[in-house]
Amino acid sequence: EQINFTLNSLAPKLNASGLKTKLVIYDHNYDDEGVRYVQTMLNNSDVRNVVAGVGFHTYAAPNHPALSMVQMTYNKEAWITEAGSGTWIGTHK
Repeated sequence: EQINFTLNSLAPKLNASGLKTKLVIYDHNYDDEGVRYVQTMLNNSDVRNVVAGVGFHTYAAPNHPALSMVQMTYNKEAWITEAGSGTWIGTHK
């Protein structure tokens, strides 16, 4: 759904409006499921052509190799768009 929305609605409308807004996909935790989601999105060459990068949250883990993977494998920006700390998050290894 996000691929379809990005390619057929959001990116064309931003482009038609002349806005130079950077598109960031995903914007959620970089747990294993999230990383697979991001890979599915970025394995699509049309998506890679219209997005600037990926947004991640640090709630699932304070550190994750997905940040480097996005940059090294797909040559896209990886942003921490939301973060926090405290015992309410749970235990991190």
